[in-house]
Amino acid sequence: MLDDIRTAAQRLHLYARTVRYRLTKIERSVGINLADPDVRLALALSSRHSAPPAPPAPYDLALDVGEHRPLGEKHP
Repeated sequence: MLDDIRTAAQRLHLYARTVRYRLTKIERSVGINLADPDVRLALALSSRHSAPPAPPAPYDLALDVGEHRPLGEKHP
């Protein structure tokens, strides 16, 4: 788990100590143990389920039916 914390810290541009501190705060305030793989799995699955889908790209309505091209893209 130490490598995961280092990787997360690098990606978040934080110190590893800060990431560990914040994870400990989350564990205490929510009452979970992130060292438990079952807890991490449940969190991963629930976050995927509750995340809103990405909005579709806007399309030019002036195109012929059946022809889809993102806005701003030139007609060939």
